[in-house]
Amino acid sequence: MNILPSSLLLSLLAPLLSACTAVPTTPDAPPAPTIERTGTVIQTERRTTAAPVLPAGCTFTQDDPISYILTCGPTLSFLARVQVAEVTPVMVESQEGSVERTLQQAGWTVRRGERVEVTADAGTLGLRHFRAERDDESINAFAGYAPSGPQNHRFFTCFLPDELVPRWPAECATRLRLLRGLANANQVTGLYLQGEPVEIPEGCLLMEKNLRCENNTFTWTEHPSTISRHDLEFHERDFVASFPDALPLPLSCEFLGEPVDCSSWRLDKEGYLPQLVLIAYPTLGDTTLQLTCEAAITDEANQPLPACEPFLKLTREE
Repeated sequence: MNILPSSLLLSLLAPLLSACTAVPTTPDAPPAPTIERTGTVIQTERRTTAAPVLPAGCTFTQDDPISYILTCGPTLSFLARVQVAEVTPVMVESQEGSVERTLQQAGWTVRRGERVEVTADAGTLGLRHFRAERDDESINAFAGYAPSGPQNHRFFTCFLPDELVPRWPAECATRLRLLRGLANANQVTGLYLQGEPVEIPEGCLLMEKNLRCENNTFTWTEHPSTISRHDLEFHERDFVASFPDALPLPLSCEFLGEPVDCSSWRLDKEGYLPQLVLIAYPTLGDTTLQLTCEAAITDEANQPLPACEPFLKLTREE
């Protein structure tokens, strides 16, 4: 999985500004976290704690589906959303290769340095130095796995300009500590369907309005039941118009054991596995849901759809 969002390519072209200031010390006894649920039929549970103060000149992006992103002047840092309990050599090589390819695809000449472990107050960081050059520009990426709470790790990438490279261990550790604090301050921790907890499939990532698995994504939006079908299907019509070769699929759907109107298509895009896209519109009480199931179509006879199966039962019509 590519851990770098497309915004990286534009960010690397930005002119050098001022570096990120020091991170303020957090209180010894932070306030107790608050837990609240949002939604009606499908609810997400969110845990909120006191967040570290964002230094002047820094911005934090948390709506990217792959990584939390911290930008401070010319520096750019990514902390993957997905946590892993065990880091294997294959995982390290895969993620390092992703960093290298992303830079190369943006036209940079990349040179791999050594992988170095450094101990800092953010924990032990095992990071590899990538030096990238293009015309009269240069950038340095330090990429690897960093500790993320008890027994967990996340992939972390720290981009620094040349002038900060001599003190890169401290600079990257500072950004990691700030990113971890910001990421942990506002977490979606639970999913409920009509008040009953939904078990998150192993390896899947829960966000505010979607559940993402490796080849499968489930997304939901809630509307008042008074919404017109014409307004509800507006995005569906745009979607179909943008894929003139979309092939309708003969699928029927159930939601909470009841039949529900749904539309489904097969999309074939060059360089990708064929895609299943399905949209359903169940109404319960005062709420109409717009449910979208997307999946890469594989050769499996009974292909699992772990993100969608807790909500929708799909049956092929004869």
